[in-house]
Amino acid sequence: MSIRKIKTLKIGPVKYKMLHVDIPAEGDKTFLGRIYYDKAEIHVAKSMVEQPAMFTIVHEFFHGLCHLYGIGKHTENQIDALSLGVIEFIQNNPQLVKTIQELK
Repeated sequence: MSIRKIKTLKIGPVKYKMLHVDIPAEGDKTFLGRIYYDKAEIHVAKSMVEQPAMFTIVHEFFHGLCHLYGIGKHTENQIDALSLGVIEFIQNNPQLVKTIQELK
């Protein structure tokens, strides 16, 4: 499945709309993804190919998780490490992921 076919991402009770858009720079900062809690939207730079877009979505998921559960200060490096770790975990343990999905 293409990452662009994913239209929503649920983080806790909140369903975020996934949008592949041009993300404007803010000053000297450029962004590949942004999460907007007030609008329940995740924006991913539409110029990205599949693998970086997947990483960006997981990265924004962790920002949303931190926001939802009141995890205060965290760095982009910490979010990147969690994102890479979870992607590797899912890729390396497909049977466990399948078992978790079946427990619903």
